[in-house]
Amino acid sequence: MQLATAQQLREQAKRFQEAAQKLIEVASILDGDNAVESMSPVRSSVDGRRPKNGTRLEQLREFLRTNGPIQRKDVLARSGLPIGTVAGLLQEKHGFKKDESGLWSVIE
Repeated sequence: MQLATAQQLREQAKRFQEAAQKLIEVASILDGDNAVESMSPVRSSVDGRRPKNGTRLEQLREFLRTNGPIQRKDVLARSGLPIGTVAGLLQEKHGFKKDESGLWSVIE
């Protein structure tokens, strides 16, 4: 069995990022959101480096404090955090709440 090289893993991650971006765009279209052009690309932590401005949880909390309450699709589009990170962290057990309108914010 041959193991993948670091470069091969980066290339695969880039393909996944591109596919994820397309899925976000399609979801936005289905939601009737015409702001697809303004969406920032998904960032990755594939290289294993820790973000310079805190943990992903801290980044998400700060983003929602500054920009929330906000829809999940807008968190994905504007935060720059990877999709899986947002999906995993955007839960009540991590200190976030979703109101009856579907908007997410930080539980203070």
